[in-house]
Amino acid sequence: MPFWKRNKETINGHSKEKINYKSRLEHKQYLAQESPEPFYDLIDCGLKSVPSGVYSWIKVSRKHALLLQENELSSLSGGGYLSELSENLLGLLKNLQKLNLHHNRLKRLPDSIGQLKKT
Repeated sequence: MPFWKRNKETINGHSKEKINYKSRLEHKQYLAQESPEPFYDLIDCGLKSVPSGVYSWIKVSRKHALLLQENELSSLSGGGYLSELSENLLGLLKNLQKLNLHHNRLKRLPDSIGQLKKT
């Protein structure tokens, strides 16, 4: 299953510009890894799951914000070697100060998310 949603060619019979979510995701991942900015921006990438390695990269690069809004996430699992988010999440995301999940399909957050420190 791909990490991104499929492109839509027509909406209500009208042709719309195709959004290449795969290219957008690759470009944003490159920018997040090369940029000294304190955020990891994956906004509007059509994501259905968190791409592999995201949580680990946030820890290694000491990013302070993970921006995942405007995707189609129904779970926060994935993102690396974690099959389920647990206390491991706390170790990987200890520097995280902002986690934006607005406009996704999340119905439930893992209990461990409440243990992240608020700054």
